[in-house]
Amino acid sequence: MKKALLIFTLMALPLLSFAQVVDKSVVEQPAVEQQCYMYNIVTFLGGMNNEGFDVDLDDGKRIKTLKGKDGKKVKFRTPAAALMYFISEGWELYVEGVTVNPNDSRTTYWIMRKPCSKAEFDRAVEEGVK
Repeated sequence: MKKALLIFTLMALPLLSFAQVVDKSVVEQPAVEQQCYMYNIVTFLGGMNNEGFDVDLDDGKRIKTLKGKDGKKVKFRTPAAALMYFISEGWELYVEGVTVNPNDSRTTYWIMRKPCSKAEFDRAVEEGVK
């Protein structure tokens, strides 16, 4: 009986003791900064099944027709061309959808996003609020 009690005590002893020093730098992980994104909502004018259409761009400050670096309105041949254009500018497609208007016409939109710093994000929020 004494042998069984001794064996049990020896087996349970490691469970009851704590022989390691806790390194607080490992336990307390620094907070990970959340990734911020800038968003644009792209709305297609003229329908996506037509060749040659314009897009409106909502950048959080105003809604305007997309213009190129030369100041001229950008016209796309196909939806794929529009998508490639935005990807080449550093944007990624986040959400796409369709809204149905009261007259049963449909408007296709894309929500595009681009990584940014917290300061850029905060500035965009301030500029977008009246």
